[in-house]
Amino acid sequence: MAGWQLTEHARELRPDGMQRLLASAVWDADLVRDDLREYILEKIGTAQAILVIDETSFPK
Repeated sequence: MAGWQLTEHARELRPDGMQRLLASAVWDADLVRDDLREYILEKIGTAQAILVIDETSFPK
């Protein structure tokens, strides 16, 4: 997803903030993974679920 697409999805008017976030934010990959896992488990409800993300954006 390009910067403009992320910006539109976040309902922002300009991409500046999204670009700044993606270009200069410091990410702890383990914490992001853990937060994402917790969020997905809340939505799906099973620890056996698998999340697959690829460039096609089609559900698997």
